Amino acid sequence: MRAVRVAWPELRYSLERLVSAWDTKAAAEKAQMAYRYVADTYPIGADYTPLEPHVDAAWRAETAGDWPGYLDVLRCLMRAARAQAMERRGAA
Repeated sequence: MRAVRVAWPELRYSLERLVSAWDTKAAAEKAQMAYRYVADTYPIGADYTPLEPHVDAAWRAETAGDWPGYLDVLRCLMRAARAQAMERRGAA
């Protein structure tokens, strides 16, 4: 394998991030698990606004390559769905 010399540090950093990116299969499995939980737990017909900050944060963590942050945000998303479901049940 031949090494590539990169003149600009910013470009080198970007290339290194692409090469050392996290396991996309594992990320997809974790996201699938979290969103399946949300689909099963979240009340039908409820407003999705309470979940938007968590979905946005998951996207930001994913694009930043922050694996621990990504997992934490997915857990927060599931907690928010559960809290909304419990709140809805209490109001019913």
